[in-house]
Amino acid sequence: MKSIRISFVVIFMIGLLYFSLPVIDAEAEGAPAQQDVDINISPGGAPLFQVENMKPGDWAPRTVTVQNVGIQDFDYSVRVQNTGDPKLFNALVLEIKAGDHTLYEGKMTDFDAIPSRKLVSGSEESLEMVIRFPEHLGNDYQGLEAAFTFQFVAEGQGNLVVHTMTEGLIGSSGISQTLPTFPFSLTNTIYLLITGLCLLTATLIIMRQYNRMKPV
Repeated sequence: MKSIRISFVVIFMIGLLYFSLPVIDAEAEGAPAQQDVDINISPGGAPLFQVENMKPGDWAPRTVTVQNVGIQDFDYSVRVQNTGDPKLFNALVLEIKAGDHTLYEGKMTDFDAIPSRKLVSGSEESLEMVIRFPEHLGNDYQGLEAAFTFQFVAEGQGNLVVHTMTEGLIGSSGISQTLPTFPFSLTNTIYLLITGLCLLTATLIIMRQYNRMKPV
């Protein structure tokens, strides 16, 4: 009898453990533990900047939202890193604003990081970013590409640091501001040619009728 009781208890414990495992997994998958320090940016996934055929004088504005999705408050900063050809990257101009406050304005190659900004747990902040293609860039910047990453670094208590990032790609169109400009567009020029041809035809017809009507 004693052995039967022991076997019954063992079977009961195994069955209890078996049926409790799916519940534990479901809780782990459905409600992941919130990290102490955690930063997120929106939009995420796709590159923040992906601009083709940019030419001198153009600019590309973007808005990125920085979110504190962790338990702790943190201080965050933004850095940029060149990951491609440095020539065009070194010439591009970057502007970063938080509301009406300018955090940085100058060449991307000179950008180190914005001053650390406080973000409490559960809050978010929007940054306005603009990349400008300076008007004075000449023919030697045609057909170039600049590839880079923006790194968003959050630091919480105890020097706990986490980061996330987004990419950027700027392509030059090869259209230079030094090319000659014309006062008329192609469409206007065609209209002028057609009008002139009509006037010339009308003049020839009138002259021909006049010559026929002249007395001999």
